[in-house]
Amino acid sequence: MAAIRSMLARVAKLEVEQVPPLLAKFGGEEGWAAFEAETEAGIAEGRYDSRDMPVVVRCFRRWIRL
Repeated sequence: MAAIRSMLARVAKLEVEQVPPLLAKFGGEEGWAAFEAETEAGIAEGRYDSRDMPVVVRCFRRWIRL
């Protein structure tokens, strides 16, 4: 029984250490920071809607729990 508990503890630790799949698609935290910077620049330049895009970024941030 102790071996099972030990294995479950290791699996739980591995699950916590994994990068969320959406964050991995952005290239990790560095990629996410680049995405946010590009988004802010796009809003300032008028490429993205200033009302919608901040909501999209917030939704992504909540999804990956940053």
